[in-house]
Amino acid sequence: MKYCTKCGKEMGDNERFCGFCGNDSSGVNYQGQYIGSQPSNYYPQNNYPPYTYPYNGNVNPNEVNGLWVIISFFVPLVGLIMAINDRDTRPKEATACGFAAAIGFVFGLIVWSALYASYM
Repeated sequence: MKYCTKCGKEMGDNERFCGFCGNDSSGVNYQGQYIGSQPSNYYPQNNYPPYTYPYNGNVNPNEVNGLWVIISFFVPLVGLIMAINDRDTRPKEATACGFAAAIGFVFGLIVWSALYASYM
C-alpha cells in the first residue's frame, strides 16, 4: 500500500500516478515513507493540516450592520449573543447590539407592564 506524495490519498501498489490529483508518485516506497527529502507541503496520512475557516477579508471592524442592531432591539437575546460573540472582532457593532438589546429589553418591560396594568 502506498500514498500519494501530493495529496496523501491511498494508491494501488502498481499505480504510478495518483487517481485523485494526477501526481507522479514514483518517489514513495510501499510503507508510505519518502525516499529522499519530503516536500514542504506534505502532511502525513494521520497528521492533517489545521482547518482554517473561510474568510473573504471583507469584515471591517469599524462598520456597524444596522440590520443586527434592529434585530437586537426586537429580540434582546440575539443582541446579547452578538455583543458577547463579536466584542473582539467587531467592537463597534457589538457595542451597538448590546445597547439595542438593553433598550429593547427595557422597552419590552414597559410595554408588557402597561398591557398588564390595562387588563387589571
